[in-house]
Amino acid sequence: MCGIAGLWIRGGARREMLQASACRMTAMLKHRGPDGHGWWCDPAVGVGLGHMRLSIIDLSETGDQPMVDHSGSTVIVFNGEIYNYLELRATLESDGIKFRGTSDTEVLLALYAKRGLECVAELRGMFAFSIWDGAERRLVLARDRVVKKPLYYWVPDSRTFCFGSEIKAVRAATPTDPGIDTAALNNYLRFGFVGGTRTIYRGIREIPPGHLLVTTDPAELHLIPYWQPKWKPKNRISFDEAVEQTGVLLRESVNLRLRADVPVGVLLSGGIDSGLIASFAARKAGQKCKTFSVGFENEELDERPLARAVAQRYATEHHEVLLSPDVSGLIPKVAWHYDQPFADASAVPTFAVAEYARRHVKVVLTGDGGDESFAGYRRDLSAALLSSLTRLVGEPVLASGSRLLGKVLPAPRTHRDPYALGYRFIRGMSVSEIARMVVWSSDGFSDEERTQLGQAPGPYREDSGAFESLLASLRGLGLLDRSLGLDLLWILPFDLLIKLDIATMAYGLEARSPFLDQELVQWAMRLPESVRLGGMQTKPILRCLARRYLPTLVSKGPKKGFEVPLYRWVSQDLKELRDDLVLSPNGLLASIFDRVELERMLRDPVRGSRVRWAQLGWILIMLAAWDRYAARPAPAVAS
Repeated sequence: MCGIAGLWIRGGARREMLQASACRMTAMLKHRGPDGHGWWCDPAVGVGLGHMRLSIIDLSETGDQPMVDHSGSTVIVFNGEIYNYLELRATLESDGIKFRGTSDTEVLLALYAKRGLECVAELRGMFAFSIWDGAERRLVLARDRVVKKPLYYWVPDSRTFCFGSEIKAVRAATPTDPGIDTAALNNYLRFGFVGGTRTIYRGIREIPPGHLLVTTDPAELHLIPYWQPKWKPKNRISFDEAVEQTGVLLRESVNLRLRADVPVGVLLSGGIDSGLIASFAARKAGQKCKTFSVGFENEELDERPLARAVAQRYATEHHEVLLSPDVSGLIPKVAWHYDQPFADASAVPTFAVAEYARRHVKVVLTGDGGDESFAGYRRDLSAALLSSLTRLVGEPVLASGSRLLGKVLPAPRTHRDPYALGYRFIRGMSVSEIARMVVWSSDGFSDEERTQLGQAPGPYREDSGAFESLLASLRGLGLLDRSLGLDLLWILPFDLLIKLDIATMAYGLEARSPFLDQELVQWAMRLPESVRLGGMQTKPILRCLARRYLPTLVSKGPKKGFEVPLYRWVSQDLKELRDDLVLSPNGLLASIFDRVELERMLRDPVRGSRVRWAQLGWILIMLAAWDRYAARPAPAVAS
């Protein structure tokens, strides 16, 4: 697990300039790799590569990067872990290949030498890497199938191509100001994060999931897909068989992710996903497993008692973090590290527990991905229910009826009770499919709400179309599979996984997600909808497993999610910071919205649902925080 960066300048460049650029870019990633650094360059072709190392496998110098192969012509910088590297190494050794050390990086480099671009098909893990192939005179970048590791690139001029693990490293390659991508900004206002391959900066892009980027000229880039999700044909399998096979695959995935030359812990919430991970890890680990939880003073949101029950059952060395009401000091750090406006409020407690866990371990396992593969969200229930109702009465009747109900029903004051779920379900039924998925998932600013705030017409209303394109690609699937597809290909990569990566790597902590093993994910996709969600309770397959391995109060507990006291934060604890950021006369929001309307919104939490008011307020706060603390990077904030 590391930070990587590099650039290619057409026509070559002086060694000193390439080294300085590589060092400047990787210096922005020091938090990702505090154990060492290195650089490599070839002035004749103008390529420079940099690396910041977090030592996890092969702690010796034989695992250092950039790593050059035996021929001297191929060089790699690699971020991530290849969990099946031992099996790959054995196969390569049987072909007569010799290794100097024991790292997975060296295995990956040897595999590329043997298989070329096809090597990615054999990798089971999370990865973002770049290889300079001197023999072919090409630069190769690759990103894993569900983009657990970030990788950005930019062509700031006709001669230069640069890339890095974080946007701040890419921007450090040149003093050029890329400017704001207004379509990406509009995405953020709708979802609370910038989705798709665009970023908030014009021209800076993400490599898509399951893609290679190959170039033999800095100005000519070729994106090549090597993996696409396959939802059909469905497997013919019973519910009981699905439970058994899920248990087998999950246990194997956990075991693979325990491979490390440093201690491995578990981030343990009060849910069944991380609880299952902890149960399998505790039984497999050679020593007492360390677990880490974060909680709040608000008992309704505090999941520490549930996490504690799991820890006690498996006798883990358990640690707890209590997040104090005053979180204002974390806002600048969160904004700086994410590089883009990012409004998933659970990033704040994730930062807190990551910082604490890093004092004890270098690697943690998490429960991320269980909901997305096994129908763990209430919106999945909504999709299944809508499918049934549509068959019964037809879509036109549902739409007209829901519009009438929406006009008379009062907005909910809470977020998780049955009434709130029903209200949101009705809101979603009364709009188009695209708007419905926004309402049921992220529920950011609608077009009407931005108009009410006086958002300027023109460029700020431009839409990237990425969400719509993804939704169109899922046509032909059932409503539940479409909902799960959006979770897997939209919410997970552009919200949940980037949240996890940035929060953990801010402290040099590696996070591994067993539920996102490619074998397990692809197998779950082929499950019939009736098996994944046959009733009105979320993720029945995992709940069945949980009854075997977890305490009853956990296995039968309701879905909570990683919730925070957002209404209290926005209305009380962060009120002073909120007004300072959102109402700044010199900030970005002043150029987008009408100040009088912003003030009216911030002062009126009782209008409509106070929960949604807090969510929209948080979106504005984090946009303004990004503008102040990250749009013009201030390295002093990073530490």
